[in-house]
Amino acid sequence: LEALSSVAAVAAVRVLDPACGTGHFLIAAARRIARRLVGLGLDAAEARRAAFGDCVVGVDLDPGAARACSEGLAREAGVSLDHRGLHDHVVIADALLMPLRPASGPVGDGSWSELASRTGATCGFDLVIGNPPWVRLHQLPPTVRIDLRARYQVMREAAWTAGADATGA
Repeated sequence: LEALSSVAAVAAVRVLDPACGTGHFLIAAARRIARRLVGLGLDAAEARRAAFGDCVVGVDLDPGAARACSEGLAREAGVSLDHRGLHDHVVIADALLMPLRPASGPVGDGSWSELASRTGATCGFDLVIGNPPWVRLHQLPPTVRIDLRARYQVMREAAWTAGADATGA
């Protein structure tokens, strides 16, 4: 952020947490963005609204966690939860299995492309942060394991896959 020298450049930054939970990492990132915006001369209230309402994007599988994240971002921004953008910037989805490109359906297909477009990350996200949840492979439903293996090379070719195959995971 320090390398960015204009309010517009900092306000255009998009940070993604694909397993945001209640939003602690996103809140920390948005606080840092807001401080930089204030340092560049933006009013503190407007800097908070921009940082918390526009610059951070979260995805979580748990609806309760996603709601808590949205509420935390709104509280930090000093706006109501209905403020423009906040509900568009935290979505309930499985980030590992979201479609990469829009399906041949209407806008709102839940793809990464659609999320990037509606959150202003049209060139992709500038920073991906997070602490992925720990999940044992054998605890995932077989259909999810198949989908993950089809999508991610590391799920097919990592050294641990022999052990996972041997245990039926």
